[in-house]
Amino acid sequence: MAQTKTQPFRLLDLPGEVRTKIYQELLYSFQYPQGVSIPSNTAKYVYQPHHRIETAILRTSRQVHREAYDVMVKTNQFINIECRHFPLTQLLIAAQVPVVTRSCRWVNQFKGYLLKLFIHPKDGPWDISFGDNPIATQFLYGSGPTSSWEGEQLSLMVLKRDFDCFCGMFLDIRLFMPDFKDAQVKFTIWLNTFPPELPAWKAPITDFFTEKTQNALPKPLRSHVREITRIEIGGTVDRALAEAVQGEMMGSRLVDPQGFLHSLNERKAEGLRCYREKKYIEADYKWRCVGRDITLIQASNCWGKLIKHGDKELAAGVIEIQFTTLLNMSQVSLTYMKDAARLGYRAYRQEGHRVRDLHLQAHHFLEDYIRKGGTWRPTSIQEARFEYQKALSLRLLEDDEFIGEALWCIDRAMELSPNDQAIIQEKQNILNWRQEFPESSDDDSEEDESDDPFEVTMENLFEGFMAALRLGLDQST
Repeated sequence: MAQTKTQPFRLLDLPGEVRTKIYQELLYSFQYPQGVSIPSNTAKYVYQPHHRIETAILRTSRQVHREAYDVMVKTNQFINIECRHFPLTQLLIAAQVPVVTRSCRWVNQFKGYLLKLFIHPKDGPWDISFGDNPIATQFLYGSGPTSSWEGEQLSLMVLKRDFDCFCGMFLDIRLFMPDFKDAQVKFTIWLNTFPPELPAWKAPITDFFTEKTQNALPKPLRSHVREITRIEIGGTVDRALAEAVQGEMMGSRLVDPQGFLHSLNERKAEGLRCYREKKYIEADYKWRCVGRDITLIQASNCWGKLIKHGDKELAAGVIEIQFTTLLNMSQVSLTYMKDAARLGYRAYRQEGHRVRDLHLQAHHFLEDYIRKGGTWRPTSIQEARFEYQKALSLRLLEDDEFIGEALWCIDRAMELSPNDQAIIQEKQNILNWRQEFPESSDDDSEEDESDDPFEVTMENLFEGFMAALRLGLDQST
């Protein structure tokens, strides 16, 4: 029986549009959802999604390589990020930014990056390689790279579609690195890393860097990175655009102060609506986001200037929102605790601890705000709510060791707001609770009659702190 002779498939006989579709199918196979980055406190590894790129077609012929490589580069739009002396891995794990590869071998072997970003100490030595582009090397290194370095060194490849997630990571950097200082790092950016002279099997890339492309590539940096004092931009980029990018990256995080305050108020109100509708998880999430954004602004360089020399009323408005938002979040925990008590379950201790942690946060940020010259102070009603929440959380914990502390808090709340019915009722609840533990009452009396110094608690500290606030306010007025 005669065998049928297999005829080769003539790829180059296909129309160019069809070949482009084939190249895209083979060389653009990153199918994970765009914007997959989800900040996580439990992740342990850098997120490297799977892909199905088949590069064997690049070895078919020079013409096929030229066409396919051009499609791969322009469709995926690879970006190379290198850092020295900067804990980038911690941020990548926390933010779960998709990374194509962290293999130095593969990252350095590839030469088709549209943008290359270097993050390194402002004045420290670093030793990264820029491949076959001597102009870029001279721009980045001056006399050339050094070979000495210390600290983390990392080189990775990301897609342009995920570059926004990467840059957005820097908005949250102080959540993971409280001691981070913008002035300690330098950003060096280079557009078009292709060598000046390409072999015949590589298509020119310069024409791809139109005004639209030049604007699109650094856009995530312009949107998210702020207060970086040392920035250099080179490569195939218009100088006016480069200066604009530098100006925005060096600018203040608080671009629109009034808009920021309005956004905080709106989201705080949304949380309150959710709480009234008994959507406690949604309410807590919205309030946590408000607190997160305020914390990031307070950690920036612009916050101290705003308090001392800027709009002090605006700063006071932000602080009041922060204080009341923390109390609202405490109320969510107290709601869970009260529900557990009504159902006969022992209240969740972690919720009680969370109330105390939130109150400590309120104490610390107020202290820092006043130290910087801030003028806002909690009202007596707000102070009373603070003490009431603390007393209620201690009673719901059902630990007789906290009886004396709970009484102290509720007495303080009654001094501040004597006609508040909720406070009056809670005082009676605590007295009833104390009657269940007569031995605890006797111990409290003995401690009061002794000559031992009074135990320093959070309540003592906060009472002294609030008294100092009122004294400072009286003297200032």
